[in-house]
Amino acid sequence: MQQESFGRIVLLFVLISCSAGAAALEIGADLNLGMTYTDNSKLTSTNEDSDWIVNTTAGVTVFEDTGAFTTGISASLEHLEYLNGTFANRNYYSLNGVASWEQFKDRLVWQVEDYFAQVPVDTLDAFTPDNIQDTNVFSFGPEITLPVGQRSELLLQPQLQDYYYGKDDIDNRQYGLTAGWHFNLRPTLVVGVDGETRQVNYDNETLNPNYSIHTLHGMLERTLSRLQYNVTAGATRVDRDMFKDRKGMTGSLDVKYNITRTSSLRTYLVSSLTDANIDLLRSMVDPQTGDFTNEQATSDILRNNTLRVTYQQKHVTTSSQLWAELRDLDYTESTQDLRVQAVGMSLDYPIAAQLKTGIIAQYIRTRQLDTGRTDKEYIVGGNASYGLSRKLRCNFGLQYQRKDSTQTIDTYKEFKIFAGLVYDLYGQRQSLQ
Repeated sequence: MQQESFGRIVLLFVLISCSAGAAALEIGADLNLGMTYTDNSKLTSTNEDSDWIVNTTAGVTVFEDTGAFTTGISASLEHLEYLNGTFANRNYYSLNGVASWEQFKDRLVWQVEDYFAQVPVDTLDAFTPDNIQDTNVFSFGPEITLPVGQRSELLLQPQLQDYYYGKDDIDNRQYGLTAGWHFNLRPTLVVGVDGETRQVNYDNETLNPNYSIHTLHGMLERTLSRLQYNVTAGATRVDRDMFKDRKGMTGSLDVKYNITRTSSLRTYLVSSLTDANIDLLRSMVDPQTGDFTNEQATSDILRNNTLRVTYQQKHVTTSSQLWAELRDLDYTESTQDLRVQAVGMSLDYPIAAQLKTGIIAQYIRTRQLDTGRTDKEYIVGGNASYGLSRKLRCNFGLQYQRKDSTQTIDTYKEFKIFAGLVYDLYGQRQSLQ
């Protein structure tokens, strides 16, 4: 069922893009064939099994901007074949797609978004095929802007969202309305008030009672030549069908400083009463707001306190990041409260026109507050890409990861090495971020 849905969604975006004029499209498509060796395929503490994994991936990106119509799509299909049989062969799909149509200039914009990806079933367990589930988030609705005088405007955004989870029984549909009044104090300074209400209806209401979330915030937004920041502060109330209601103060701070034309420093701070669905969507739209793999997918309401600092440098063909994240998750009913501390880096360095290298490193410390369990995960790796021709390049890499845990059965270590070929079928794939 999810495969058919994925195919229909990809076809929808492609047809919409092509209908606006093929001349405006920027398309990139490639084919990747690789082999990976791992000395601990199941990521176990004992009885480690090695395996050779054949990876075949086809991917495509589509960009278009015709003024009134814009779209960005990145999709891929990955097939993994485990030659030693530690896992059954797997297919993984991914989609990151956004399309918008400005029906009336500066007044009415229709927007559709769809994100298909994989997340852990249990965030504390090893990220192996047995602990991976598909997720799909679909969002659709108009953005309506109504001018009120010369310096203020009313904003309305009704929205339909649908959330699918491959293994967890928490599929749901959400109906939301956001309304706001914004006033331009200066050309670079906007203040206002925003309100949002969402009704959350689960497919399995017996296991997951429905609820509604209501938020009222004041906001301030400043945009300067090199500095942009947005501040919100207010309150949120959650009305639940079968459980105790929850309410509290909520707010956020988002600051971005452009150090140079190609580098920036961003600080994102949020304290919200939310659910895993909204956090999943937020992380897919903007990964710099937090790593969803550090959060447990559940139908419970939680207090999400997150601080993330990201340094990013982007060039035409390379991108490097340094980041640090602190996250405190307080669930209402379930005993899954987590405290997460993470730091990481991903650095690209072009040695020559045809040779690019990179390194990755990451450390994550997770403490489950209700049980006292503490996990420490370490990842370090390197990679190189060499252009054999204008369309063909080869990739090499190696990675070591290790997990220490107070729950001894969940400790593991793994070394893996991979090599592969990438052939650009058409153009060159670009990142949507």
